[in-house]
Amino acid sequence: MGAERATPLARLLEYKAKAILAASGIRIPPGKVVASAEAAANAARELAPSTVLKAQVFTTGRAGKGLVRFAN
Repeated sequence: MGAERATPLARLLEYKAKAILAASGIRIPPGKVVASAEAAANAARELAPSTVLKAQVFTTGRAGKGLVRFAN
């Protein structure tokens, strides 16, 4: 018997997870992935009245790290 290899942790960004869920027929709130401040401003106008900006990074506790912001 050989040594067992550790299974690597799965890394899945929120927007990719939402796409998988939506493809499976699960209703997901509308959202957009953007890469610039200008694109974020345009998306916020389209998604008004409530918009949440979330950094897509491989970490937990994004809100506590200032990586989640509510835009009005």
